[in-house]
Amino acid sequence: MKRYSSYTILVCTIVFILNGCSNTVKTSNTVGDWYQTTSQNMGGFLITAETRLTISRIAPGEYKYRTETTVIDDMYGGSPKTQYSSGKLLEDITNKEWRFIGGSWGERGAYIEVPDDYWNNYVPSEITISFLEGRGNRMIFKRSIQHSKESGIDPSSTVDAENTAEPQEELNARMNGKSTYEMLQGKWQSTTDGSNFLIFEKNNRKEIAEGMDVWDIEEFVISSKCENNTDAQRELEAEKDKYLSVKASDLCWYIVELNSSTLSLSYMGRGNTLNYIRVK
Repeated sequence: MKRYSSYTILVCTIVFILNGCSNTVKTSNTVGDWYQTTSQNMGGFLITAETRLTISRIAPGEYKYRTETTVIDDMYGGSPKTQYSSGKLLEDITNKEWRFIGGSWGERGAYIEVPDDYWNNYVPSEITISFLEGRGNRMIFKRSIQHSKESGIDPSSTVDAENTAEPQEELNARMNGKSTYEMLQGKWQSTTDGSNFLIFEKNNRKEIAEGMDVWDIEEFVISSKCENNTDAQRELEAEKDKYLSVKASDLCWYIVELNSSTLSLSYMGRGNTLNYIRVK
């Protein structure tokens, strides 16, 4: 009878354990269209957002994504507005987080939550998307379209967000000679995420996006440098009225461009630029 040394048995045991614990995330089982609809009442007006997420496989381990978001805001006439964003999904998955790169969701630090079973041997009926803190609530997407008659969304009647912008001549006349603080006042919509809106109302900055149940409302200040704790100590060149700070959330943006119709903000925490257009 052949005998095995303790060392050989130990090595075989380790190999068996490692092989048994290795798991492959079956990302290919998530390919296809996913849908999510949210509705909320803001001051007596219904705001509905319907999002279609499309995940496509380019090559083994390489995936891309595309979002199509249609928003109806009864406060502003109820005309459907649709915007698109796209990017890729990171090839390496860590901590059961399959991260988006590029596009609106990449900017917001979004990732797909990978379940404990790694989608092994089945096609999931739903997936969950999470975002960086303060950049959106968790979203649950399903395989079937969820819009209803109550949502008021008719996919064939959507219009681009640019069509809702105020006429340029009227804006120029209204903004002439105003300060940065005054020019910020009003409603802005992201050029890459149709559900993402900013409203500057006096000293309050309000933001909402898909996955958020209520508007995020915080006080802001305009100054020649960042006023929040994290960025206040950085050696930045002082520029009059070029920095927008929210002290409560410890955030700061550099105002790259601000005119009657366009707002571009560079997020100091990550360096990415967020672009908006003024809407009614």
